[in-house]
Amino acid sequence: MYNNQHNLTPLHTVPNSSQFKCYDGMHNWNQVQPAPYDGMYQFPSVTSINPTTGKPAGTNCTVCVANPDSDPYWSGMPMLPAGKYVVEMIVPPGYELVKEEDKNILIGDNYIAPVTQEFPGLGSAIYILPDQAAIGATYNANNAQNPTQTFDRPTLPQSEGDTGSVEVFWPCVGASRIVPDYISLFPQSLEVAPFAGATRNLCDRKEVTLTEQASALAKFWVFTSTHVAAHFTGIITDDFTSEFDPFAPTFGEKFSPANLPVSIKDWTGTEISRVYSDQWGAYDGLTYSTWEVNPPNPTGYGPTMMVSCMNDPGPIPGPGGTMITDPLFNPQYSQFCYEIPFMPGQTQYMDTPVTPTSAFAGAGYNNPDCAYPDATPAISEVDSNTGIGPYVGAAGGTLTITSLGDQMVPNYAYTGPSATVAPYNAKTVLRHYGFGATQQNGTLAAGGVTIGGVNAPVSSWSFRTVRRTIVPGSAASAIQRLGCAMRRIGDHDWCREDGR
Repeated sequence: MYNNQHNLTPLHTVPNSSQFKCYDGMHNWNQVQPAPYDGMYQFPSVTSINPTTGKPAGTNCTVCVANPDSDPYWSGMPMLPAGKYVVEMIVPPGYELVKEEDKNILIGDNYIAPVTQEFPGLGSAIYILPDQAAIGATYNANNAQNPTQTFDRPTLPQSEGDTGSVEVFWPCVGASRIVPDYISLFPQSLEVAPFAGATRNLCDRKEVTLTEQASALAKFWVFTSTHVAAHFTGIITDDFTSEFDPFAPTFGEKFSPANLPVSIKDWTGTEISRVYSDQWGAYDGLTYSTWEVNPPNPTGYGPTMMVSCMNDPGPIPGPGGTMITDPLFNPQYSQFCYEIPFMPGQTQYMDTPVTPTSAFAGAGYNNPDCAYPDATPAISEVDSNTGIGPYVGAAGGTLTITSLGDQMVPNYAYTGPSATVAPYNAKTVLRHYGFGATQQNGTLAAGGVTIGGVNAPVSSWSFRTVRRTIVPGSAASAIQRLGCAMRRIGDHDWCREDGR
């Protein structure tokens, strides 16, 4: 309970900081932190503030006069006297001043409007033309498409007031220069720049006319030549399950599987980037987008279309240059891909559900344990020295058996958000699927390898790999016929394919 008489402070102490634990439906959980408001400036400058009145107490302005306004706050405050001022902006490092040729929405066909006929019924030779004196003053003989210096607009300053406030566009009085022929973005496209060949002033300085006790706004525009990235943020949901954790941002809505891989791919299927959802199923990131507006007019973008794949298994780069399945791929959920448009500077909000593909895949807890028990040796792949795969062409080659190694798997003992004691409070658990650090004694009973039923002594052994050198009279011919390696390690005797 809050009361305005208490400046929105609680009338009664709320227990256990519960004011931070009350959520109503879906939440984005976007984070905001204090930051300076970039780009704001004002004259005259203020060097100190009166802590009692909040009014400026000092300024370094040497031409300012006292404000004669009768308002108690404004009265006596320093202000610039009426007159004309040149306001200059120093371009910050890494940025460029926006100029006529920097407009980048003109790539495409040039639209040339027909000249309007003043008296269409009297023939085709009578047209509306501007005043001849204006034509002479603004004529630009260097540009056949736009033979003017100003598009025949009135002389600045100009004012617009259709937005509820009046904004004045002040004349640019920077250095005079001739506008280049082509736009600065990919000039090899030969797209003619606005006012190409015209003599115009840079807009890093503007002439501002200040009237008595009036405020004026002068805007300056800068840019960076780096193309603006596309932003994306989304959430993965399980549409078959509800979220019952009161501390989850989706409480009362659909459950969100945690820690799933998200792959962003281009139109050829090549992966551009890979991100991972957090413990609440949310994810975000950046990717490249378009550098232009593809249509020959500024009515809409031609976006970059990419494919976003939820719970994507990879493969991804692994140890020693190998390609492995993403360790965070969850086989209990589907792999759904969505075609998403990405545009410069735009944030794409993505609703990307998956569905369970195994029985009892619920809200992340009290699920059956479908993973191999800890310390179960498991094969990831078998390769020879001649390439990927278990084929060995002749004696003298080597065969390398790679284990799955350490894997994070869903923790069947996880009992939900109320758990505080290990292992019941962990959604995932680490299990070891390696071959053991050392081979025990080289015998099949204690740990060894068979290929096609033939004993295959190994030349090296580690937790991650077992390497075997093929010698004359061994099982080389059997290896050539196998799609995977048959092995025996300890008391396990089975075959597993690597999916290739």
